[in-house]
Amino acid sequence: MNRRAIVISAASVVALAGTFGLTTSASAADFPSKPITLVVGSGPGSAPDTISRIVADGMSGIFGQPVVVENRPGAAGNIGASAVAKADPDGYTLMMMTAVHSISPSLQKNLDYSFSDDFTPVGKVAEVPLMFVVNKELGVTDMAAFIERAKQGDLFYSTPGVGTLQHLSTEDFDKMNDIKMTMVPYKGG
Repeated sequence: MNRRAIVISAASVVALAGTFGLTTSASAADFPSKPITLVVGSGPGSAPDTISRIVADGMSGIFGQPVVVENRPGAAGNIGASAVAKADPDGYTLMMMTAVHSISPSLQKNLDYSFSDDFTPVGKVAEVPLMFVVNKELGVTDMAAFIERAKQGDLFYSTPGVGTLQHLSTEDFDKMNDIKMTMVPYKGG
């Protein structure tokens, strides 16, 4: 998906989303009358952050108000989601979520929000592929060679945190191939 398609998709989604929280004293023509906050549950430089900044720029141009990206990383995006769930339902606090939020209730028992009760998904903005890459010095050039090398042990992989798509995908990959790599969580993207 190119930059223009992301901005157009996001603007349509946000225009619709922004009208959900309007109070009876405000009209749709008055929205937005102040800056909008777009919360991202991951750190600066991550794919959701990068996409959110493109979307925020496009929205600012359309709405004539600043759209501020606020990074609230941690707990696989749940810190940001919790903040948005507790925000006033006035359309001025939005969130760029990833698919992991729909499965967070299965992974974390003590969430202080409900994905199904506190949020309404209004549209898909972008698709972000997960890529499997290794250091060139590892000396493998295809997946079969990598799996053979991984069976020897002592391999590590990075993720933006426990419970993220990168973490869960790699754990599934390990299980399917009877290997065990060690996760190293990093802050941010």
